[in-house]
Amino acid sequence: MRIKAVVFDFDGTLVDSNQKKIDAYYDLFPAIPQVKEIIDEVLLQYLEKSRYFIIDQIVKQIDKYGIKADVLAVDVLAELYGELTTNYAKTCPEIQNAENTLERLRREHILFLSSGTPEDVLNEIVKSRGWDKFFRGVYGSPRDKTETLNMIIKENELLPEEVMVVGDRDSDRVSAENCLTKFTLVDSNILRVDI
Repeated sequence: MRIKAVVFDFDGTLVDSNQKKIDAYYDLFPAIPQVKEIIDEVLLQYLEKSRYFIIDQIVKQIDKYGIKADVLAVDVLAELYGELTTNYAKTCPEIQNAENTLERLRREHILFLSSGTPEDVLNEIVKSRGWDKFFRGVYGSPRDKTETLNMIIKENELLPEEVMVVGDRDSDRVSAENCLTKFTLVDSNILRVDI
């Protein structure tokens, strides 16, 4: 069956921002070995969770070392994290061939964006890059990727086999599996989508 819609992840799929998003967690906290180890452990376990969840986990762990932070501090740290990563995502290099791929595919397919980035921030980033013209819909958290994909299929009256998910993370693959769509893994510094 012909693919009618392509659902792209953003970070690591269209733009080269994954490392900056990881580095930003370390930038928020004191540069001491115990804290670095805690951040390493939390990211190893929860990398695809929301920034609020990850920061909350880090704060809970560093409390053991006498560095105190309350619930409000988690919100403040998450906001600071957002500032660090949003500005970078607006200007960082695209994954090689990303814009050309979007331009090519939009001629015959409906394109969507599904990311773990908060939806309002994601829309701001996409507009600043001039990429809003490519997408029928731009979706981010707090929805998870399976929920977003189900919504796209239903609202656009698509069959699962008419949809392809393109991403670089396990959450992209899992959403495709959960919704019975096709999946293409982006595993290098060049975007290749063959339909």
